[in-house]
Amino acid sequence: MSSGPAGRTSGIGPQAGHLKSPFGFCGSDVDSLFALVGAGGLGREVMEWAQVLSSEKSREEAKLVFVETIPSASSRNGSRILSVESFLSLGGERSFGVAVANSNFREEISTVLQGAGIFSKSLIAPSASVSQFSTIGEGLIICRNAIVSPDTEIGDFFVANNNSYIAHDVRVGNYL
Repeated sequence: MSSGPAGRTSGIGPQAGHLKSPFGFCGSDVDSLFALVGAGGLGREVMEWAQVLSSEKSREEAKLVFVETIPSASSRNGSRILSVESFLSLGGERSFGVAVANSNFREEISTVLQGAGIFSKSLIAPSASVSQFSTIGEGLIICRNAIVSPDTEIGDFFVANNNSYIAHDVRVGNYL
C-alpha cells in the first residue's frame, strides 16, 4: 500500500480531503479501455454504478467492458464481454478492476493482468464514505454505502460490498 501525506493514499474516494478522478475511478484518467473482471452478480452491480459515473460519455466512449474467463454471452446489461485472451491481445492503454467474490481467483487474475503490463484501478461508489485518514491498497472496490473509518488499513484488491462497515483501527489484508 502506498500512502501520501499523513499516511493517506492519494486519489481515493469521493469525500472531501480525497482527490476524485473522473468517473469515480482512482488513478489516471479512463480514456483507456477499462475492464471489469467478472460479469456475475457483484460485477453487474459494480458496472451499473461505474456506468452511471461515466454517464457524461456513452458506454462506447467510456470504454467500459466486462472480462470473463469463459464468456457465455457477448454482452451483459449493455456492456461488451471479452475473454481474458481477447483483452490481453488488445493494444493501447488498458486497466482493470476485479469484481469477483473468490479471493483466490482475484489474486490469480490480477497477477496475470499486471504481469501483462495492465494496471489496476480502484473503484469507489459515489455513496461510499472513505476516511481521509485511512490507508488503502490498489485495485480495490468499495461499493454503495460502504463506510471506511479513520485509521484503517486496507490491502490490495479488497472488496467492500454494499453497506459494509470497516471500523477504526481495522487492518484488512490483500485479496479479502
